[in-house]
Amino acid sequence: TKKQAEWEVIRQGLLAYKSVFGDVLVPRDFVVPDHDPDWAEDLWGLQLGAIVRRIRCGQYREHRAEMEAMGFAFRAAPRQWEDLRLGL
Repeated sequence: TKKQAEWEVIRQGLLAYKSVFGDVLVPRDFVVPDHDPDWAEDLWGLQLGAIVRRIRCGQYREHRAEMEAMGFAFRAAPRQWEDLRLGL
């Protein structure tokens, strides 16, 4: 289905982010960079930060267990994660 295909792109984006950065603490404004060999071409330009905001607002809750297994934090404020990533 279209919704399952959409989820698969998001799942791949989260897993790729974890592979590159070691976690899924995606900053609010993160967009997958274009022409970056660390990322699959079909993920280039994906607004992963915006997607993470929507996930924290309740979208894709049917995939919660899978996201938790990745280390996704549903209750954390995105600003907290940015501070952690920057060492503030």
